[in-house]
Amino acid sequence: MKIIMLGAPGAGKGSQASRISKVYGLPHISTGDIFRANLKGETELGLKAKTYMDHGELVPDEITIAMLLNRLEEKDCEKGYILDGFPRTIPQAEALENALAPKGEKIDLALDVEVPDDVIIHRMAGRRTCPHCGAIFHLETLKPKKEGICDNCGEHLVQRKDDEENTVKNRLKVYHQSTEPLISFYKKEGILEEIDGTKDLETVFARVKEILSQVERKKSMIEIKSKREIELMGEAGKVLAEVHEKVGEAVAPGKSTYELDKYAEELIRKSKMYSKLSSSL
Repeated sequence: MKIIMLGAPGAGKGSQASRISKVYGLPHISTGDIFRANLKGETELGLKAKTYMDHGELVPDEITIAMLLNRLEEKDCEKGYILDGFPRTIPQAEALENALAPKGEKIDLALDVEVPDDVIIHRMAGRRTCPHCGAIFHLETLKPKKEGICDNCGEHLVQRKDDEENTVKNRLKVYHQSTEPLISFYKKEGILEEIDGTKDLETVFARVKEILSQVERKKSMIEIKSKREIELMGEAGKVLAEVHEKVGEAVAPGKSTYELDKYAEELIRKSKMYSKLSSSL
């Protein structure tokens, strides 16, 4: 399953993405992680991005998208992934859609975690981040086992400048202008699901699991893998129509439904299409 996490900074989409990743075995892919990996590995794209970052400029979409698409080609993404922090704009969403279409792929779910701005500002003030591994904690809702120390790597936690009140207000303003329109975009695509992110983590995740189950059921009902499958379904329908007609002709006083069922089964097995359909479906 291919999932996009939406929501304002501090809404908790990252925490929910991490839980989905752990429970469903899907890689949690954030733009931050992608940038760090490319910068650390000094890839061609990473070096290009660095030239913009060193001048305090935004990295162009084409570089960000290229990094993302490279990441999606890795083996752990074969069964799906969770995108956190991408896309941020309509052009990025359209670029992702256009990149997936030739491969017969598409996003299955856009999950929007809804939280009012005032709640987000309060949340962010208590947020603490590990500068080494990127793990996120909170002074009230997600405390580390040892105060001020990362559970994962033992590094001292810090409050990022991004989590300070004035910075958060500016980030929310940018979100409402640039990223919030994605909600309408994915609603039109018919894949948007909105959840109340003001609840506790467990309650929110319980709702997330319900939505994922619904999406999985829907996929299993409508997913067609190839043109050949459609052809075989049509051929199977013709066989069943012929069998239905012959069984109708065989109905007579004294004939039991068991006998008619056995007759129908015999006709299906004798059909020219039976062996081809049974081996292909």
